[in-house]
Amino acid sequence: MSPTTESSTVAQWASLIAQQKAEWDDWAESWDDSECSPAFATTQAGIICRVQLTSATFMATTTTIEHQLAVTPGKKGFIASSPPAEVSSLFAQTKTAAETVQREAEAWDAGGCSTTTGEGCASLTFAFDRAIGDLSKAFVGWSPYM
Repeated sequence: MSPTTESSTVAQWASLIAQQKAEWDDWAESWDDSECSPAFATTQAGIICRVQLTSATFMATTTTIEHQLAVTPGKKGFIASSPPAEVSSLFAQTKTAAETVQREAEAWDAGGCSTTTGEGCASLTFAFDRAIGDLSKAFVGWSPYM
């Protein structure tokens, strides 16, 4: 029998989010340990920060895919067609925040900002960083369920 909205639990959804939050928290710790900032990432000396942002582009894609798989019947990672009502809105906010990170990551990458400090990279880097911060805030909303 396939899972349905009615048979999924808040704990199943919180478990998915907890795993993602841990990965993003590790990324943020590394970003901070490297003394990165959006401004420093756009300098020649900020190559390590650009490498970390490149890593975040892959993480953004993975996070978004995991959210999609969680609601797609027949896919590995499927939980239910939608989360229980108690966390439905929270999941939607988290999913939207992750999709925004992915869009900003793609724009940052398309702007050539992973390999250069060219024109436009400052605003793209700040937008990417802001989106990551918004995703972190969405993860915090899950705290009562973890």
